[in-house]
Amino acid sequence: MGTKQLHSHQRMLLQACILKGLSIKDTCLRLKTTRFTIYRELHRHVEIRKRKWHGCAYCSKFLVCKGNNRTSYISCENYVPIECSKLKRFPYVCNCCRKKSACMLTHRYYDFEKASEIAKQKRTLNHQKIKVTGEQLSLINRRVCEGLRNGQSLNHIYTSNKDIHFVSQRTIRRYLYSNKFEIGPSELPRYVRFNHNPAYKNHYQRPSNLKDILGRTYQDYKEFVLENKPNNVVQLDSVIGTKKDSRCILTIYLTKTHFMFGILIDKGVPVSVNTAINNLRKKLGSELWKKAFQILLTDNGSEFNRLPQIEFDENGEQVCKVFYCDPYSSFQKGACERNHEFIRYIISKGKTLDSLNQTKVNMMFSHINSYKRSSINEKTPFELTKEFLGSKFLECIEISEVDCNQVNLKSNLLK
Repeated sequence: MGTKQLHSHQRMLLQACILKGLSIKDTCLRLKTTRFTIYRELHRHVEIRKRKWHGCAYCSKFLVCKGNNRTSYISCENYVPIECSKLKRFPYVCNCCRKKSACMLTHRYYDFEKASEIAKQKRTLNHQKIKVTGEQLSLINRRVCEGLRNGQSLNHIYTSNKDIHFVSQRTIRRYLYSNKFEIGPSELPRYVRFNHNPAYKNHYQRPSNLKDILGRTYQDYKEFVLENKPNNVVQLDSVIGTKKDSRCILTIYLTKTHFMFGILIDKGVPVSVNTAINNLRKKLGSELWKKAFQILLTDNGSEFNRLPQIEFDENGEQVCKVFYCDPYSSFQKGACERNHEFIRYIISKGKTLDSLNQTKVNMMFSHINSYKRSSINEKTPFELTKEFLGSKFLECIEISEVDCNQVNLKSNLLK
């Protein structure tokens, strides 16, 4: 355990622990860090919300200046807000306080995304500081400007002038791109004239079920697999057509046999996913379900927010275990992502899925699972699944075998 800064995934778990109401001891065990690191995180990277209106009753100097002539307590220069006693103990924030809506004191909130942004801004400011003296910077500026005006490269300038070796070549390049010299980076011989700092588009969806993530992270998944050694792991994902589509395909991938099938669901609707999986469990029966669907691994998409609800059946018996991949880590279920390539052979990106029905989807996956793979010794996923789960499983999901010479992975299959 150390006292280093938390990374984004740990910050997400920290917020989940706060919402779950865990103690600081349990939080340290979850994050595998020290109390000091958590204390520092919850005091440095929080959002402080001050009340626009305040009164003397919420001032810590109310009894001291009582009776003095005051023109207006709103513009009082001596106003010092009272500190809430609850903020002096863990979790040091107001996220789970029941009285926060009516509280007139200063509020402190912790959000893992904003905390990561605050930490990033602090690191950026520290890196932007020039750690050389004015004379040293002037010397570097003179050497670089003279060389660039003569058409020299930055590497040639650096290796030819040993008097500027008190900094690295990368530092000089950073100074050049930060406009610390008399001339800009456009004077470089091989400078490419395009936007060097394009705005990054974040396509990540913030998980709305932070409480459910505790105990279901990818690290928990790896520990569970080591302890229980399951026969099979099922990876879940969704394939989307266009933004205007109302439906998408829920893909279910069996890692043991490289077998994938799909179910049409309402796009972005968690209830639709749960209903589809519950109906599948009833079709298969308890024996087949427990053999194939012991572990479900998925991402943080909005359609999987309520997936932990299917862990228990109507009688309260646990029938499976749900785990989530880390944010920005689709490679953690890369087998499922990779298998989507076969779907895109038939349905290219940007094509609508609203025109499909379940019969066409089953036909598509019948052809995909009858395609021979070199990764499984030139066998088909259909053959391996039939050996592993039997023909009853394939009949329940309505996937049939296609002759190897009749396999079609072109778009004309669904016409």
